[in-house]
Amino acid sequence: MIKKIYSKGPKLHLHLDAPLLKEREEYLLNMENKGFCPRYLQMTSQYLLFAVKTLELKDKKTELVSLDRIFNTGKDWEKRRLSNPKRKNLNKDVDTKMRGYVFTTFKWLSSISRINPLYLDNELIFNRFNKNAAYRLNYLHAPFLKERLNFLNHLEANGMSFNRIREYAVYQIHIISFFKLTSLRMFDKNELDNASEKWWHLDKTKNIEERKKRYKNFHAVSFSWFKYLGILTSEDASIPELEKFESYYKWAIINKGLSTETIKSRRLELKHFSYFLFNQGYDLKSLNIFCLDKYIELRHKEGCHRRSIGTVMTILRAFFHFAYNEKFIKIDLSFALKNPRLFSLETLPSAPKWEEVQKLVEFYNGNTPSNIRNKAIITLLSVYGIRCSELSNITIKDIDWENDTIIINRAKRCNPQVFPLPTIVGNALTRYITEGRRNDLNRKFLFLDSIAPFSQIKRSTIYGIVAYAYKSLNITLNHIGPHSLRHACASHLINSGHTLKEVSDLLGHKQLDTTRIYTKIDIMNLRKVADMNWEEIL
Repeated sequence: MIKKIYSKGPKLHLHLDAPLLKEREEYLLNMENKGFCPRYLQMTSQYLLFAVKTLELKDKKTELVSLDRIFNTGKDWEKRRLSNPKRKNLNKDVDTKMRGYVFTTFKWLSSISRINPLYLDNELIFNRFNKNAAYRLNYLHAPFLKERLNFLNHLEANGMSFNRIREYAVYQIHIISFFKLTSLRMFDKNELDNASEKWWHLDKTKNIEERKKRYKNFHAVSFSWFKYLGILTSEDASIPELEKFESYYKWAIINKGLSTETIKSRRLELKHFSYFLFNQGYDLKSLNIFCLDKYIELRHKEGCHRRSIGTVMTILRAFFHFAYNEKFIKIDLSFALKNPRLFSLETLPSAPKWEEVQKLVEFYNGNTPSNIRNKAIITLLSVYGIRCSELSNITIKDIDWENDTIIINRAKRCNPQVFPLPTIVGNALTRYITEGRRNDLNRKFLFLDSIAPFSQIKRSTIYGIVAYAYKSLNITLNHIGPHSLRHACASHLINSGHTLKEVSDLLGHKQLDTTRIYTKIDIMNLRKVADMNWEEIL
């Protein structure tokens, strides 16, 4: 085959005298049979000759060649091409010849089993993206192959779709290039947020929706990948004097018996407070009452009403009392904090009418897994009046199908309650588990996110599900989150003639006074009062 390409001259002897002649000729013959032109065959023979010499391949040796070596010799080929005075293309940025050499050498070495078998494994996720060798090499030779591959395998094991995984693989390479990573280092959330913003401004895509999608993908992939690698610092790690706040949380759990949900809410508030101190130039030792006044004023401007301010005061007072005993602060500032005056049954719960609740339940009537799940969620919130966190924490084992019961673990009282499983709830859950839930992933929680890694559903997701239904149905309400369905359930039960004790037990209230507020929206009885003959009474 070589003699056919080079009929005479010194080039012929260069090709004939080089190692692996048989292997090179067989490859060229195979290309000729596929219809490649003589000029392409001649170019390929030059690639193979250069590869044999620069890679130092021998006839009797069977050592495997790495991709790095192929690409390094490709750079040598590129230098030789650029230094050739007879080259036609004067653009130094064009590297098509190098790519041609690399891809040809890779395919040839693959055909004679002289390449690392990992790169030829059909089960390797990169090799499943595309059969084209040039396409696959972009992923195989990019930095951090092991780290990229392990993350993509993790996503696949957790149920992410193949097309979505392919998008993640593309953005991994973009991220490495954007951050100019040569070795792994630690990142924090702020750096990723700023990088995503910069990515947005550098993106020249004219379609705004496409730019938004690319921006979100860059942020999502960088955040989840770095978190998986363990190189994303915890958001709490940047909190000033973090160890002092952490010691308070541990003390509150052990000595006060506070629930996980209560600790979460206190952690969020004290995190907000710690950043405020840092921005104001304070630390715990230098804290004073004037700084506290500024903080309470700030929280009020941010939209906290008197009842919410009272909760903020309670959290700060408990922390200051602990901090003083531990000598984190010089003065016990807990005595300086007074709750705003609140009145018994001061505000009405924000509750939709029961007819509107029924519309909300029927809103997600589609057959998609998300619609099936969302309908089951709104059904449980409406029937049991449970809190958002209580719904999120329901597990598969909490449902007893034989006895038609379900266990709800209360967020505040930290004790389980057993409820009957009415037909409407049972049907919604049965359909969700059989048609809308990923049961092959062995997740213990009942409600899962609709996208990989299909983890326990978040409270923010539940809020979005309910709020979207409200807005789509044009139901106006002061508060359109899941808690409004708890209010609706309580109000409906009172209007239906149930006692305060029954409603209180259902909602998991410790005191009847907490439930009594719902009697203020007992519209049916208020109408009876309005219909009375007041003239006879007066």
